Amino acid sequence: MYKCRSMLMLRIDGKTRVQVFYNTVLRNFPLFCPKCKLTHIVDVEKLEIIIKNSEKQTF
Repeated sequence: MYKCRSMLMLRIDGKTRVQVFYNTVLRNFPLFCPKCKLTHIVDVEKLEIIIKNSEKQTF
């Protein structure tokens, strides 16, 4: 079985709807948090999440 984990938002400790497996690789993935209204640019490799940038959404 593959190891699977939901991505967590660091500021509010809430789960996102994005799930990653052990073999998932994401580069420059825009991850939006509806609670804090921020878009985080993340890299994911082997269940390790690296936040590269945070920016406020403007509508």
